[in-house]
Amino acid sequence: MRFESTSSIKFSVSCWTAEFANLYAGLKTFGIVGYISTVSRIRSLSAKMASPARANISQAKVLHTSAYEVEVRGCDAVLAAGEALTYHADPVDADHLVNSLFQRVAQLLPTGGMLIFDLIGLGEPLTGGSWRPGDDWAVLVETVEDQTERKLIRNIDTFCQLNGSYRRGHEVHSVRPLDVSQLRGQLAGWGVVTERAQS
Repeated sequence: MRFESTSSIKFSVSCWTAEFANLYAGLKTFGIVGYISTVSRIRSLSAKMASPARANISQAKVLHTSAYEVEVRGCDAVLAAGEALTYHADPVDADHLVNSLFQRVAQLLPTGGMLIFDLIGLGEPLTGGSWRPGDDWAVLVETVEDQTERKLIRNIDTFCQLNGSYRRGHEVHSVRPLDVSQLRGQLAGWGVVTERAQS
């Protein structure tokens, strides 16, 4: 699949949220939105969010595909947000897929172009728990990281009040922490100057 344009384009590699839709709606030069995931469940969720994305961002071309499978030309910025680069059906292929994507991005971006992304990097184990409450909802998250297997598991339980009773949801997110130093070295080898923001 290939998309070309002579106009200014921002290519977003992410799963959709309302926050992203609101942000993109204000970008007049925004042209293409792409989805990234090799995980079938994430693809299914992304498909459900594609329609509101198209409705909210009339100037965008919304794609429901994997960024690893789409070829984009005429792009001056790439955004991979929401830890999208860490979700993979087969963790063994994660490093290769991310490296190949970054190499393609480095080749397509013009001088002064930008690649902006966030991910979970190797480092101190991210094992622990957190919770966020609201007036009629709550989110509880338990995180367990296995650094030997380079796998991070998030168990997410949600509670939402609906018609006087509470509905409970449960999700398990399995992600692949990446070697940030290695990625920066590879990007530098392709001529990309990197800056890191620690969160």
